[in-house]
Amino acid sequence: MHEVRNHARDHAHRRRERALAAYASARFGVVGRGELLALGFSLDEIDHRVALGRLVEVFEGAFSHGVAPLMREGRWRAAVLSCGRGALLSHRSAAELLDLLPGSDREPHVVVPRDGPRRRRGIVVHGALTLEPSECRGIRCTTPSRTLVDLAGQVRPSDLEDAVARAARGGTLDAVAILAILDTGARYRGARRLRRVLAERDPRSGPTRSRFEQALRSLCRRYDLPLPIVNAQLDVGLPRPLEVDFLWPEERVVVETDGFAFHSDPSRLVEDRRRDVALKLAGYERLRFSWPDLTRREEVTAGQIRTLLRRCASEPEGLPRGRTTKGRRVFARPFARAGGGAGPIPPHRAPPLGAGR
Repeated sequence: MHEVRNHARDHAHRRRERALAAYASARFGVVGRGELLALGFSLDEIDHRVALGRLVEVFEGAFSHGVAPLMREGRWRAAVLSCGRGALLSHRSAAELLDLLPGSDREPHVVVPRDGPRRRRGIVVHGALTLEPSECRGIRCTTPSRTLVDLAGQVRPSDLEDAVARAARGGTLDAVAILAILDTGARYRGARRLRRVLAERDPRSGPTRSRFEQALRSLCRRYDLPLPIVNAQLDVGLPRPLEVDFLWPEERVVVETDGFAFHSDPSRLVEDRRRDVALKLAGYERLRFSWPDLTRREEVTAGQIRTLLRRCASEPEGLPRGRTTKGRRVFARPFARAGGGAGPIPPHRAPPLGAGR
């Protein structure tokens, strides 16, 4: 009978050990004290396994199972488990987990709720009044939007720009959510820098269409360029008239402006190629500029516009207006909005270069 009881006890022990090994291996080799208790291990049994080296404490209350070296994901999970309920991987660590920054060997960052621990050896602990949990690869972490907000005050401007770009490529950039966090009234380090990066990449968070118009018209006045027609519509053989941002009709030059949505949406890229072909066949030259081109690289942008205007103004009329090289009719009459409707632009003469003030 005694041997039967010992055999049953050994069988149960082996079964629990296999369950523990399977549980830990599915979680980067890391298990928390609370998880061990839920698996049926007592505190004495946990201490016994630590003494035998079967469990190795990574951070307080979080253990690695076995002796294999931990991956960084294992250390991140251990840090979150160590900081207790409601804790989330945050700041640079969350950015690395979410593939917003390249990996590093720095101490893990964890954010905890108001009643969470404020110190853990080997962990950088942050406090927060409100937390919106997310999860990536089985590790609890801050959302991509909150991660970028936290990151803005910790990294160099170039690293922040790279993180925003990676979020955009991965489809996790949500400028509206980021601005909602920044507008809660709390003070976030790097908030101004993050707003500026978003303004350069996403038109929803940055300059509106009217601000693009004001910026280009201001640039034209500052550098003595002729003022263009704004939001002109051109009939260039497409099913509907093509609206362009800025038009110099006599020189047949078009300038259009982009926010980040243009670069991140493949359908926009395809549509832009079609517009470019239609404008080219109708005899128009086009330049495309971003918000930084109009606000931080004004001199270069003005020089490019000036060069194209001069070149187009000096080129002889090789074909009758409205015809392509294949002799097919291409309607290229400019239209402009007036009073909310569309109608033909009256004969318009662009002012000479240097008379734009």
